[in-house]
Amino acid sequence: MADRSSRKIFIAVALSLAFFTGFTDLPGVGLAPGQEKPASSDLKEALAQMIQRMEGQTLEELWAAVDKIQGLGREKEVIPLLAGELKRPGELARLGCAKALLHLADLKTREEAISTLVELVEKTKSIPVKAAAIQILGEYGDPEKVLDFLRGEFQKATHPKVLIPLAKALWDLDNVPEARAELVKLLKSSDPAVRNSAALALAEMDYFEGEVRDLLRELRRKPTPEGRLAAALYQNDKLARQLERGQEQGKLTLPGTDPQALLKEKEKFIRELEQKVEDLKSSSGGQSDPVIEELLKLINQYYVDPDLFDRRSLVIAASKGLAHSLDDFSSFLDPEETKKFLTDISGEYCGIGAQVNKPSREAALEILKPIYNGPAYEAGILTGDQIIEIDGVETDGLLLDDLIGRLKGPAGSAIKLKVYRRGWMEPKEFELKRRIIEVPSLASEMLPGNIGIIKLFQFGEKSAQEFEEALTALEKAGLEGLIIDLRNNPGGLLSAALKIVDLFVGLEDRPIVTQRGRENDGEETAIPNADKHPDYPLVVLVNSRSASASEIVSGALKDYHRATLIGQRTFGKGSVQKLIPLSPKAQSYLGGEARLRLTVKYYYLPSGKCIHTIRDKDGKVIPGKEGGVEPDLAVEPETYPSWLLEEFEKIRGSKKLVEYAARNFDQIKNFVLEGDGRDPSKYPGFDELYKSLDTHATPDQVRQLIRYQIRRRVEDSLGKELASDFQEDVQLQRAILEVLKKLNRDPAQNPRYAWMKEAEKGEKSDK
Repeated sequence: MADRSSRKIFIAVALSLAFFTGFTDLPGVGLAPGQEKPASSDLKEALAQMIQRMEGQTLEELWAAVDKIQGLGREKEVIPLLAGELKRPGELARLGCAKALLHLADLKTREEAISTLVELVEKTKSIPVKAAAIQILGEYGDPEKVLDFLRGEFQKATHPKVLIPLAKALWDLDNVPEARAELVKLLKSSDPAVRNSAALALAEMDYFEGEVRDLLRELRRKPTPEGRLAAALYQNDKLARQLERGQEQGKLTLPGTDPQALLKEKEKFIRELEQKVEDLKSSSGGQSDPVIEELLKLINQYYVDPDLFDRRSLVIAASKGLAHSLDDFSSFLDPEETKKFLTDISGEYCGIGAQVNKPSREAALEILKPIYNGPAYEAGILTGDQIIEIDGVETDGLLLDDLIGRLKGPAGSAIKLKVYRRGWMEPKEFELKRRIIEVPSLASEMLPGNIGIIKLFQFGEKSAQEFEEALTALEKAGLEGLIIDLRNNPGGLLSAALKIVDLFVGLEDRPIVTQRGRENDGEETAIPNADKHPDYPLVVLVNSRSASASEIVSGALKDYHRATLIGQRTFGKGSVQKLIPLSPKAQSYLGGEARLRLTVKYYYLPSGKCIHTIRDKDGKVIPGKEGGVEPDLAVEPETYPSWLLEEFEKIRGSKKLVEYAARNFDQIKNFVLEGDGRDPSKYPGFDELYKSLDTHATPDQVRQLIRYQIRRRVEDSLGKELASDFQEDVQLQRAILEVLKKLNRDPAQNPRYAWMKEAEKGEKSDK
């Protein structure tokens, strides 16, 4: 098969041809034949006029002007003039000058241009300007100087129009896997523009898996710049695949190539490669893979900077590529990743016990939420507190991952934190001792009318035990109907899923789940036992991020007709990954325990349906092989446009909102548990707060954000996470109505639920 680098070169050349074919008629690009360069006396004035006009232009017009500047020539005269314009107040002019300088300038002036772009990314409120500056940094920036900055921006970014160019830049600079993974997530966005942009970015990364080809195929028919780019990417991917197949079969050669000459070169290359293989076999006793060994030898012999790698790191990288080439769920876990994986699945880690965030690299470390059985909460550290020092090291200016590493440590080790809370005159110091933190698997509570809810976050080693304890406590409190919330639950241990299903299902002929792999591996089944809890009404909430073990629980309870499923079709991840430990010899070489996480089987529900979505070699879903679990009642969550989500984030973290919540907490805290009737006027001083926020969000949306702040404070005061907020959750509201229906109760009989009746009528009329 043609190698990947050849494929990328082919696509890059083809895309370049497509781009210049489509855009050579842009006005003002370069100098026309016979056009004279401006006289030196006129150069400064002409350039100043072009830069001044940039402020009123669109980005497309701006790039045309930049191209014209780059085509002027006379760099020694142009560069100082451009550099002097980098401090202009206008963002578009600075953006254009920085782009031109990166094309023309020497090292020193390039660094000034890079600094200008970084400043624009940090300070601009214009999403298009921020995205363009990020794109230029990805194309021209030195990875050693801009990579950490872009990683920091990536961690805090929320707007898709910023996330997408950030992901593309990180991939172009350093093939950062998290960047591509984020783009894959955005393919599931409810916003078609976001899906299309993510698909285009992935295609430019030479990634055509999943829905990418389908989106490109649809987008290429639109007469827009994006449509033309999609058409070029789609066509060149098609040509590249045809080329690969043709080269494999010896039926195709590149245009303009002499087939006889190519055949001779190919035969010569094969002879040389066969000789190298034989040499490697003889030198290694036939024990090592000759291709890998030859690659390692060539890298060690020729790579420009030998200090940047060692043999172990190269072997680990090759192992990761080998495993991940099989499917999206197979992977090689090096010793550090193995340790983290085993810690995560156990539901334990060693530290202070808090979820933390860093809004920006310059900001202090913020407590998103303390773990309520951890030392941080016990010492009095609460949601919204800012950690400004860890053991004397200031947290501003450091990356989130670095700070998380500083918070973790051996059990019993001491750590000193300097913490600031809004309202304090000065920061306070806390000295804690790290310990093993058991992260709860779930949250539970009793809703009005004796309807219980258990929200399960993951399927870990203790999840089944914690689930049964929560269920028993609800039953003792008078449980009459149960809602299990599996939304956004990524799965985990199969054993935990089986035990939870077993709580609700008696003896059955059909197994809860069947695992089938290769024909000679046989199949594994899990039959439910005869013991079960009472047959009260049961509803399970699922969405598109309910995966793996979540799909086994929801799918089995649906197939056994034990529960009603409400929400969205689940993710469709029904494959079995086996963690295979490596030999002692391999572990000794790698410096610790490593595992191969390998897909070995698929899951099948009691009905015989496979949970896993199976795709062909082109990434398309095979007809009849679409996985996931379909809900009995499809209910979409409330969604908001991207600009409004960004507005929410700005308001939620604003000083005015936080101070309002703190000042009025005692008056409005009951609104979290009792509800507020969706009436902003119940909040003291709401109108003044709303006006001061100067926002495009509605008063009702600001009310919801106040409840979010108060909710976190209530959780801190209770020392536990609340399982639900049915007043704002349309899917949960539908689940409550379904339980009441099964209990033959009218929602109007309960004042907390009476208003839902109208929502249900509206839903039925829509159908």
